[in-house]
Amino acid sequence: MLCLVGGRGVAPGVKPEKCSRCKGLGTISMQQGLFMVQITCPQCHGERETVPHKYICKSCRGKRVVLGTKSVKLNIMSWTSYFCNFILPGHMPFGCLHILRIDPGLGVVMGVDNDETIKVSRSGGADPDGNQPGDLYVVIKVREDPVFRREGADIHVDAVLSITQAILGGTIQVPTLTGDVVLKVRPGTQPAQKVVLKKKG
Repeated sequence: MLCLVGGRGVAPGVKPEKCSRCKGLGTISMQQGLFMVQITCPQCHGERETVPHKYICKSCRGKRVVLGTKSVKLNIMSWTSYFCNFILPGHMPFGCLHILRIDPGLGVVMGVDNDETIKVSRSGGADPDGNQPGDLYVVIKVREDPVFRREGADIHVDAVLSITQAILGGTIQVPTLTGDVVLKVRPGTQPAQKVVLKKKG
């Protein structure tokens, strides 16, 4: 992040002075054996200018940037269909499908999975010279849910039926990502049978 004085590194109103050691060249000459070589000025570190110590920004100590944090909003939205499983007592559930997408504001990424990385352009470290900031890389961590289970791009949810409901049919409430919905159960429903709830993802 830029320092408290807007990335200038010096107190407001103070202008840097020409480096007294290199005379504003940024380099100095040094004798090495029989040769003269040019090295970076150790006083201004090649910046060609210096500021008296008492005027240097206390937050960055003249470096113009400081370590800090900022928030970047990622909008998470659902996508595609939602599949529900019927489970009878004593039977194992069957898998179903639900694909997620994340919209970082610069494009849509579908099927985002745990530990996947998303790049958010120009949301990284600040550049005190006025160039564009670097990019921010966000590593997605999918939190476990007590109702929905995810395996790769799949999400699983179970709907428990009584024997009577499975044989004669009826209605049940099924949890979805946007709230419970009433689902009509057809007579003769079998264990692990899949039912698709369109546009409920």
